Amino acid sequence: MTNDFPLEMFFNSLEEFESVKAWLSGSEREFKLRAKMLLGENSPNWFDLEFSKIEIESKKCISVNILPIELIKRAEYELKKSNEILSGLVQIQNDFFINEQDEVTLKKLLEFILKTSGAELGFIGQITSRYSEKPLLKLDAVSEISNISVESSKLFEKYRSNNFLFDHPGNFIDKCIKGKKVIIINESTLFGQINRPSGHPFLFNFLGIPIIKDDQTIAMVGLANRKNGFGQDLVQRLTPLISFYNVIVQAIQEKNEKENILKQKEEKEFLFSNILEKTSDIVLILTGDRSIEYMSPSVKKIFGKDTFSLVLKLVEDTFQPKFKVGKSHFQSLQMLKSELGDKWIDVSLDLLMNNEGEINKIFVIGRDTTTRIKHEIKLREALKKEKEVNIFKSQFISLVSHEFKTPLAIIKSSIDVGKFYLKNNVDAQKSRKITLDKFLKIENEVQNLDELVGKVLESEKLDQGQFPVNLIDVNVKQFLEEIIDKSRFRNTLIYNTNIPEDFTIKWDRVLMQRAIENILDNALKYGKNLPVFFTATCKQKTLFLVTKDHGVGIPKSEIDNVFKPFFRAYNVQNTEGFGLGLVTVEKFVLLNNGEIMISSIQNEGTLVTMVF
Repeated sequence: MTNDFPLEMFFNSLEEFESVKAWLSGSEREFKLRAKMLLGENSPNWFDLEFSKIEIESKKCISVNILPIELIKRAEYELKKSNEILSGLVQIQNDFFINEQDEVTLKKLLEFILKTSGAELGFIGQITSRYSEKPLLKLDAVSEISNISVESSKLFEKYRSNNFLFDHPGNFIDKCIKGKKVIIINESTLFGQINRPSGHPFLFNFLGIPIIKDDQTIAMVGLANRKNGFGQDLVQRLTPLISFYNVIVQAIQEKNEKENILKQKEEKEFLFSNILEKTSDIVLILTGDRSIEYMSPSVKKIFGKDTFSLVLKLVEDTFQPKFKVGKSHFQSLQMLKSELGDKWIDVSLDLLMNNEGEINKIFVIGRDTTTRIKHEIKLREALKKEKEVNIFKSQFISLVSHEFKTPLAIIKSSIDVGKFYLKNNVDAQKSRKITLDKFLKIENEVQNLDELVGKVLESEKLDQGQFPVNLIDVNVKQFLEEIIDKSRFRNTLIYNTNIPEDFTIKWDRVLMQRAIENILDNALKYGKNLPVFFTATCKQKTLFLVTKDHGVGIPKSEIDNVFKPFFRAYNVQNTEGFGLGLVTVEKFVLLNNGEIMISSIQNEGTLVTMVF
C-alpha cells in the first residue's frame, strides 16, 4: 500500500496518510481515523476509516471499512454557524439594549450580516412613502464606499445629504419590493445593462430579501458581490438575522409613532420590549441573585406548566465552567423534560458586571432546537445501522470464504482423484474403494454446505417474520425426556428435574426442540469432555431450563455479541460452527414467549438459562 499503490493521493492531509503508514509498520491490529478524503467530484469528503490487519490463507491483508459521515460534518458545520449567529445576535441585542443610538446597532447588524454572508457590499433599509406617492427605500445602514475613489466619495456624500433615501425606478430593488419575493441574480452580464451613477461600485451578483408585514414590504436587505454567488442555502442561514431586523424595523416604526409621547429612554425600553414579545426564542433577564426580571411569552409556549422551575434549571445548568466560551459568555445545549415533552434548548448566557466585578444582570437567549436534534439523532441511528450492516457484510464474507472454500476444495480434489482412477487402468477393487471414499467425502461436504445455506435462510425468514409458529399444549416433562433420550445426549448429560407429570406449556414443539438441542449441542461441543448439567425446574408456574458446562467459556469482552449473526468468539475459531445457532435459538425462544440469558467465564464454563 505504501510502495506500489499511491494511497496518499486519496488523503487531503499528508499527516493523516503518514499516521496510516505508521500503523502499518506497527504492531497494533486495529486503527481508526476520521479523515477528509479525495474520492471523486460527486463523492462525500469526510469519512470514518477503520483499518484491520487480518490474515487470509497465510497472506497478510488489510481490511478497510469506509463510512461516509458527510451528513454529520454538515450538521456540525450548520450547528457551528447557527451558534455563531446566535452568539452574534446576543451581542447585538445587548448593544441595542444598552446603546442609545439605533443607527449604531443597525450598522453593527449590517456588518454582522455581511460577515455571515461573505458579501462585500450591502444595505438594510425600510420602505417608506412619507416623501413620495410611491414606495421609496430609506436605508438604516449601508456599506461604506467613500474610500474606493474620489467619485465614490462624492456619490456617498450625495447619498448622505439625501438622508440615504433612494428612488429605484424599474431595477432589481424595485422588483424585490413590489414582488415581495427573494431576488437572486448571479449573472454578471445583467448588471451591465443598468445605468450606474459615477463612482458606484460594479456589481456582479445580488441578493434581495424583502421583509413582509400584512402583505406589504416594510423593509429590505440587499447584499452584493459575494465570491461564490448567492443561493437559497444562504437565505436560510440568514433567516435569524433577517427575523431580528424584521422585529427591529417593526419596533422602530412603533416607537416613531409614539415619539411625541415617550421620552428617549422610555422609547428604547418600549422598543426592546416589543422585540422580546415578538420573538419565538426564549429571552430572559435575571438579577445577580437569579431573580427573574423579564421572561418572554414564548417560554410558556415552549415549556407549558412549571415554567419558572425549568427556566432556573436551564440557567443553572448553563452557568457551569465547562460551558464558558468567553470572559462573561456561556453556551450550552440542554435537554429539559416538560409537560409538552422533551425539549432541546440551545442556550446563550451573558453576564453584565458592575464596577466591582459583581454580576449585575444575566441575559439568556435560548432557541428550541428539538426538531433539529431529533433529525440529527435519526441520522446518527441511520449511520450506526449502516455501520452495523457493513460489519455484518464483512462477517458474512469471512464466513463464506472460510466455510465454503474448504468444502469446495475437498470436493474438487475428490473429483480429481475419482477421475484419475476411472480414466486409468488401475486395479478395479482398489479403484472402486478409493472412488467410493471420495464420493462419501463429497456427500459429507455437500451436506455441510446445505446445512449452512439452510441456517442462513432460516435466520433470514426469522428476521422477516416469515417463520410459522404453531403453539400447542406440550407436556414439558415428556417432551424433555424425549430429547434427552436421544443417543447423543443419553450418556453425556446429567439431567435433573422437579417438573410435575401433568405440567404443560404452550410451545411450538419443532422450534423448542431445535432450540434446546442447539443449546445442549453447544454445551457438549465446547465442554472439553467434562460433565454437562441440564436442569428443568418449575417455580410458581414459571419454567426454568438451565444448562451448565465447564468448558472453554466465552471471553468477557465478547459476551454481548453472542446473539449477533455470524459471530464466533476468538477462542473457538478452530471448532466447527457457523455463528448462527444462538441467533436462531434466541428468536425461537422469543417466539415461544420466553427469554434466554447467558453468563460465562472464560476457561471455566458457560451457564444458559431459558425462562418461560
